[in-house]
Amino acid sequence: MRHARVALLAVIGWVASCASSPEHPPAAALPPAPPLVLNPQGITLAAVGDVMLGTDYPDNTLPDDDGASFLASVAPVLAAADIAFGNLEGVLMDGGEAVKRCRPARATTKGGSATPAPAARAAPPPVPEPPEPPPAQPARDGDAIPAVPIEDDDDEDKPTGAIAPAATASDHTAGTAPPAPGSQTAASPAASTPTQQPAAAPPPPSATADTSTNPAPTGGACFVFRSPTRYATWLRDAGFDVMSLANNHAQDFGDPGRTSSMQALDAVGIRHSGRDGDVAEWTTRGRRFALVAFAPNVGSHQLNDLVRAQEIVSGLAANHDIVIVSFHGGAEGDGASKLPFAHELYAGEDRGDVVEFAHTVIDAGADVVFGSGPHVMRAVELYRDRLVAYSLGNFATYYGISVNGIRGTSGVLTARVADDGRFIDARFTPTVQIRPGGPQPDPQKRALLQLRDLTREAFPAGTLTVSEDGVIQRRP
Repeated sequence: MRHARVALLAVIGWVASCASSPEHPPAAALPPAPPLVLNPQGITLAAVGDVMLGTDYPDNTLPDDDGASFLASVAPVLAAADIAFGNLEGVLMDGGEAVKRCRPARATTKGGSATPAPAARAAPPPVPEPPEPPPAQPARDGDAIPAVPIEDDDDEDKPTGAIAPAATASDHTAGTAPPAPGSQTAASPAASTPTQQPAAAPPPPSATADTSTNPAPTGGACFVFRSPTRYATWLRDAGFDVMSLANNHAQDFGDPGRTSSMQALDAVGIRHSGRDGDVAEWTTRGRRFALVAFAPNVGSHQLNDLVRAQEIVSGLAANHDIVIVSFHGGAEGDGASKLPFAHELYAGEDRGDVVEFAHTVIDAGADVVFGSGPHVMRAVELYRDRLVAYSLGNFATYYGISVNGIRGTSGVLTARVADDGRFIDARFTPTVQIRPGGPQPDPQKRALLQLRDLTREAFPAGTLTVSEDGVIQRRP
C-alpha cells in the first residue's frame, strides 16, 4: 500500500511538471518555393519588320511564282524560333474596293524607259499647292519632329502601270503619304513627260548613311496594298505564328479589308492583333503569351493614348506569363533612322514618341516590344531588363514599297527570353531585298552595321552591345 501511494505521487508530479513546462515554439515558416523553370534555356522569339508580299490592286504586281518562294531564303531562320512575328502591311483580301484613291502617273519599264501609265482610271481633281512652310526653327526637347514623306516606290525596274496616290485629306488621315512640298511628283509636268528619261540611280548609301531628305520619286506608286487571301499560306509556311494588323495600311480597304485579313490568318492558324479589342493569346512551352499591337490609326489600339495602353498591358500581364507589345510609329524614310526622343509627325499624323511609349508599356508589364513604321532600321534598347526593337525596317516588301538604299536592308531579330520575359540574349541575321526576289541573307551585313551604330548613338550609356557577328547581349 505504501509503495502504491509513492507511485501515485510520482505520477501526479510528472503530470504537473508536464503541464507547467513552456510550449514548444512554432516551426519557422518555410520560404516560398522558387518559380518553376520550365525552359532553362529560354524561349526564342523571331521578329521582323514590314511584310507585303505583292498587291493585285489597282494593277497586278504579284510575284512571278505567285509568292510561293518569296520567303524561302529566310524561312529556316523564322521556323527555328519558338514564336515568329511580323508586321503585315496592307490587307489579305480577294476583290473589294480601296477606301484610298490613286491616280495615274508615269511608270517605268523594267529596262528603265519611261512610259505613260494607262489612262483607264480617271485622275482626281488637281490638288492645290500647299502654302510655303515657315522658316525652319531648331528643334527643342519635347518638340514634334516632322519628316519628309517617303512611302513611294522609286525603283527604276518596277513593272508598268504603277500609279501615284492622290494627295487628299482623307488619304492623309488614313496614313497615306502625300508628296513632299517642292518635290517632283508623278503629277508634276516634269514627271509626266513621256520622253524624259529617269536619272541614273546613285550608288547605294553606306551601311550607316542617314540623309535629311528623301529622293524625289522617279516613278509613280500607289500606297494601297491588297494581297490575295491565299498568301496567308506563304506566311504560315515561312514559319510565322503571329502578325500585327495595326498600321497605316491595315485599313486600306476599310473595316472589311482588315476583317478579311483576320479571317485569312485564322484559316491558316496565324494569330493576330491590331483592331481595337483584338489581342492574340496562346501557350508556348508551358507559358501563357499575349501580343497586343498599337498604331496611331483609327480603329487600332491607340499608340498615343498612354493611359489606355497602360490599362491594356497591365490587364494582360496579370493573366499571362509573357506579354509582347507591337507598335507602328515614328516617321518614315531615310531620315528616320535616328531616334529623336520626341513626338514625330509624318503626313499630318502624330506618330508618337516611341521611346516614351515603349517605356510606358514595359512599366505596365510588357516583356518585349517590337516596333515598325519607319521602313528603316532603328536602335535596340534594354529597359528594365526588357528588350525593345524600335524598328526592323522593310523585311519582305514587293513592288509598291521602296527598297532603295537603307530601305532595302533589314533582318531577323531572334531574342531569347526567360520564363518571366527577362532578356537573356539575341541574334540579328541581316538580310537585303534585291528585286524581284524576296529577302536574302546579306553577306555585307548592312542592316547589322546600321543596328550596331544606331544603338551606340541612341544609347551610349546603354547596357546592350551588338557584335559584328550579330550577337546582342549585355555589356560585360
